Amino acid sequence: MQLNVRVIEAFDIAKMDINKSDPYITLSVGGSNSSQKTRVIKNCMQPKWNQDFQFMVSSQQTSLRLVMRDQDVVKDDNMATLEIQLASLVVGMVLDQWYDMTPAPGIKKGGRLHLVLHLAMPGAPPFVNSVQPQMQGYPQQPMQGYPPQQQGYPPQQGYPQQQQGYPQQQGYPQQQQRYPPQQGYPGAPPQQYPGAPQQGYMPPPPGMVAPGMYPTQYAPPGMPLALGPPPRPPGMSDKDYKKLCKAQKKAMKKMYKH
Repeated sequence: MQLNVRVIEAFDIAKMDINKSDPYITLSVGGSNSSQKTRVIKNCMQPKWNQDFQFMVSSQQTSLRLVMRDQDVVKDDNMATLEIQLASLVVGMVLDQWYDMTPAPGIKKGGRLHLVLHLAMPGAPPFVNSVQPQMQGYPQQPMQGYPPQQQGYPPQQGYPQQQQGYPQQQGYPQQQQRYPPQQGYPGAPPQQYPGAPQQGYMPPPPGMVAPGMYPTQYAPPGMPLALGPPPRPPGMSDKDYKKLCKAQKKAMKKMYKH
């Protein structure tokens, strides 16, 4: 495999000389004595290199080591270090990230280093994502498949609509409102009921004095009855009613003779 490293810039580094530093970065992989380095940025506290490097590695069970150094006339001094395990990198994926560096002994702060890392197969173009489809499809399958389950769940929200439809049972009292028309039923018998006994009351009540006379009301025991002519059927003419009275009177006389 090949390891592509792009050293972009550093920030908040230590001051090695009076208000200045002359920083550069050395890079090495594993326990190899061979290393590569960036150019030196003179009198700078926010150096920018933007340089690319490439290493051939046999396994991810190793690390990338970076050392920030200050160029000096007599001897270069270590400023800060950074070690990155290659096992933390995904093969084929480009990683653009800031890293906190560890200050060297006797140095107050290590600063931050901006890197772009790319661990790829031999011959792959550097700093170009070439992640395998399985690795891309793996996060997409749960993400794409999960929302349909969430979309299928809201139909249960339609259940309250059944609860909203339940107030339609409030129409049941309307049947109770239609029930009062049955109150008109008792109205029919009271109109016919008094007429029926009056029309069908033919036998003379006991105690009648004058033939052809009928009691107009019932009296308590021992009290005289109020007498009157027979009831007149509804719609009967005066002439027919007189005939009825004569016939009733004649029938009553025959009854008293016997």
